[in-house]
Amino acid sequence: MTLTLELPAPLRRRLEDKAAADGTTVEAAAVALLEKAAPPDKTFAEICAPFAAEFAASGMTEEELDALIEEARQEVWEEQQRRKGGS
Repeated sequence: MTLTLELPAPLRRRLEDKAAADGTTVEAAAVALLEKAAPPDKTFAEICAPFAAEFAASGMTEEELDALIEEARQEVWEEQQRRKGGS
């Protein structure tokens, strides 16, 4: 896709300076900035990857994680019941 932009002179100079500092062309600098401003959507697996890596490194079993989640869920439920009873 070809895109033609009219840039204000100060912005054009900043883009030229950035390209020069990065050792690239103005066009490549502009594309890099646009890619950073509009990244592609991540898949669910990509979003979960840091959590999965930490879980794997923790040594916790899936059963232990299930128990931890169930315990937290139960605590939240009990708190909600206390609030309902106190209203």
